[in-house]
Amino acid sequence: MALPDLPFESQFYPWQIQPREQLARQYHQNKLPHALLLSGQADLGKRNFANGIARFLLCGAPELEQACGHCSGCALIAAGTHPDLKIVQPEEASKQIKIDQVRALIDWSFHTAQRNGLKIAIIDPADAMNVATANALLKSLEEPAGNTLMMLVTHQPAKLLATIRSRCQRVEFARPMPEAVLPWLAQQLPGNQHLAMLLNIAGGAPLAVVRQSDEQYLQRRQVVAQRLADLLVMQASAAETLAKLAVDDPVMVVNLLLELIADCLKWQFSKNNKDIKNIDIEREIHVICESVDSDFLFRLYERVLQEARHLASTSNVSPQLLLEGLFDAISHRQLKVF
Repeated sequence: MALPDLPFESQFYPWQIQPREQLARQYHQNKLPHALLLSGQADLGKRNFANGIARFLLCGAPELEQACGHCSGCALIAAGTHPDLKIVQPEEASKQIKIDQVRALIDWSFHTAQRNGLKIAIIDPADAMNVATANALLKSLEEPAGNTLMMLVTHQPAKLLATIRSRCQRVEFARPMPEAVLPWLAQQLPGNQHLAMLLNIAGGAPLAVVRQSDEQYLQRRQVVAQRLADLLVMQASAAETLAKLAVDDPVMVVNLLLELIADCLKWQFSKNNKDIKNIDIEREIHVICESVDSDFLFRLYERVLQEARHLASTSNVSPQLLLEGLFDAISHRQLKVF
């Protein structure tokens, strides 16, 4: 399911009130920093927050904490043609932000603003910069251009250079409380009776619930869990397992396997169902725990984590071959990590 576009009259999600108020207060007190690091787990709307702050700061007649939505500045942003707003993100067919993009950003930052005197850049995801690109940006953060605000968006801040992190004001997005999220989810997914469970499965990330949820979502999860259980109790071969999952997104399969194995380890050590996060596949978790020991599960977790990194890398790895190798290793209990 596609995430909803927020109109100007609703530029921030309900769980973003505190950071929005903080930055609006700094703006009105003329205390905005030259760089912000928007960090926190994925699917909390950090990029949307950056967009909302940019709209607010570039608005010709901003209200107390957000843009008016009616002035020429707001119209330019809505059309994607505002000259004082620059978005830097990985180019199509690439998972990295290239050094030429950052050099162009730095050059742009030293030009005079064309409208209300402020220029804003959004770098998303900031962790997509390699070392050379990050060092190029660092020079700009060390000697910032006047009246330019850079917003770096990431859910993996540890991948950024420590020197970059230290030169940004950190805006940390904590996992929101369910009571701040469930009413909003009920509006996005009317009639869904599993919102609390889906929010728990998503690790408290409301946008993940909306993005992932459809009529078959829970069923697809059940299939992945059941296939792993069948493979481990030797009721299915690696080839059969792969064939059953051929229609699924390999990233979804690998990520669910990681969560499934983590739940198995928790249950093996505590024997307490309350420790299980993915309660919709609780039965399969118990089956897996009864078929293998914790040592095997630790090795399996390391191997699946390795495959998750391969899928997320910039190399052109074949998801089909990756999953084939993984399931074959599981079926033969040969979980080498390379």
